[in-house]
Amino acid sequence: MKTNSSKCCSRSLSLSKAKGFVHLGGRLHENPENISLLKADINYTHIYFTDGSHKLVATTLGILEKRLPKNFFRVNRSTVVSLKNIRPSENEDQIFGEKGGAIRISRRRKEAFKMQYQKFKQA
Repeated sequence: MKTNSSKCCSRSLSLSKAKGFVHLGGRLHENPENISLLKADINYTHIYFTDGSHKLVATTLGILEKRLPKNFFRVNRSTVVSLKNIRPSENEDQIFGEKGGAIRISRRRKEAFKMQYQKFKQA
């Protein structure tokens, strides 16, 4: 019986990838275009959407980061942002989210962020 349920789940995951959706945990699949920000909370992740809503899922930020496309970047230990929903600030240590909140960039990820953001803007 377990093999049937695992086939079912893998089938739904492959379907979600084919449609461009990302598996976020449980039965939740979402289009990455609708995701603005992900914040870690121990073994849970808060997912903030572009429409202002948010969900809490029992999946770690590291696992979700691997499932997301290249236009997402982990700016610090507890935050992954969508590069299309941010704007840089004059201060190189932070960026502004979609709603205007400041997000701190880790000093060790600052150079990688600059390169990734420049590539994203050029594409």
